[in-house]
Amino acid sequence: MPWQKVAAVKDIKNGNGIPVVAPGRKKPIALFCANHQYFAISDECSHAYAPLSDSPVEEYIVTCKWHGAQFDIRTGKGIGPLAYSDVRTFPVRITGEMIEVEI
Repeated sequence: MPWQKVAAVKDIKNGNGIPVVAPGRKKPIALFCANHQYFAISDECSHAYAPLSDSPVEEYIVTCKWHGAQFDIRTGKGIGPLAYSDVRTFPVRITGEMIEVEI
């Protein structure tokens, strides 16, 4: 799978997420910065398909703003009864000032 540039490091603040679209991919990816590390997961909650990128993240847990399903952004593991299944994760690396995701 190829690495794709999806954002600049300056585009995302610690403790936040943003939606990004990688070339060749139809659905957005949720890119997060937590504890000054970067993580990427599918930008779709497994409960009601809400976007996760604009939901609050504390430590390594993102909480879907629609119904409260939670996911570990490091592993994609769903936490709690509303997270019907895990979400896909994507490897992330920093190259210079750019954030790349492996698709």
